[in-house]
Amino acid sequence: MRLEQRFVNSKSSKSSETSKSSFADCWPAEFTGFTGFTRAMLQTSQDLLFIVLSIAIVWVTVFLCWALYRLAIFLRNLNSTTIEVNSKIVAIDEWFEMTKQRVAHTFSFMSTVSQGVEAALGLLKARKTAAKAKKGAQEEELQQE
Repeated sequence: MRLEQRFVNSKSSKSSETSKSSFADCWPAEFTGFTGFTRAMLQTSQDLLFIVLSIAIVWVTVFLCWALYRLAIFLRNLNSTTIEVNSKIVAIDEWFEMTKQRVAHTFSFMSTVSQGVEAALGLLKARKTAAKAKKGAQEEELQQE
């Protein structure tokens, strides 16, 4: 029996009681309270299907909420990891720049140092040659004497 027919039938059966008008009079007997239910919960297999579908929808909803929560946690951790990796890369880049500047500074002084070493070696060579010349001159003097 369809809902509209039950509603009409319940109205016609209650039409004899016109002295009492209440809110429950405009609803069929099945909807007026727990005592008014005349239908069993599982009358057809379609009722069972609807119950199983509603439970499945609840579980799918719970799963989707859990999956969104885990996705949010994953993205938060990914963001913090990205920030840490970025800071490490910046620190490594700064270290390379500092090392590059130190090496460039050292090589800029290398030409000056190499010129100074050449000059010092030239002076030592000149002293040695002067000392040899002096020693050779003394030896010649000794031999002539």
